[in-house]
Amino acid sequence: PPSAPAGALVVADAGGDLPGARGEAKRLAEHLPGARVLVGGEATEARVRAFLPGADPIHFAVHGYPPGPELPGFLALATGAGDDGRLTPAEVAALPLTGALVFLSACETSVGQPNATDELPDVLDRAFLHAGARAVVSTRWPINDAVAQAFSEVFHAERARLGALGAFHAAQRRLAQGRGLDLATAGPLRGFQRTAAPVGPPDARAARHWAAFVFHGNPR
Repeated sequence: PPSAPAGALVVADAGGDLPGARGEAKRLAEHLPGARVLVGGEATEARVRAFLPGADPIHFAVHGYPPGPELPGFLALATGAGDDGRLTPAEVAALPLTGALVFLSACETSVGQPNATDELPDVLDRAFLHAGARAVVSTRWPINDAVAQAFSEVFHAERARLGALGAFHAAQRRLAQGRGLDLATAGPLRGFQRTAAPVGPPDARAARHWAAFVFHGNPR
């Protein structure tokens, strides 16, 4: 059974190169009163891992990297004493998350590489579910910094009124309709910068933006 939550945790722009993520953290602090916000160099792997147990909701607005032939996928955090700044699925799965709602506003957090048994190990969103999260919002492919900020803000603003899944659908509709969004500049990606697959300047109405986000878990 879940214990008493320790409040919201927002982790953003650990590398200092995602302006949209910093704005996202500032706005989310308004929607999540009392949230613990770790930005830039404050978002070390050690601190994040220490604050994750009991936190609810949990929001990451950082670079995400899918697994490759040599390395597991990870969320890129700031380095600190005794850690490498890479929060991997194995490290996440070992944490007690006590029924938290998790939003992974980072690139390719729902992507894995199949193994010989046709399973998809080392996937970030699955790791959070294994750790006890009740629901996870994640991404299927690279996402634009500004688009991720817009989607995240709508989701958290509408969650109390519509529930988690309703807020997710509301954010998809808002982007698909292009209402109230100023996305005139391309901005960086929250992951690998792939020159072969440009994503900007972004038109939020394009399905490649709003359809990147997926919802797994308890819809309430």
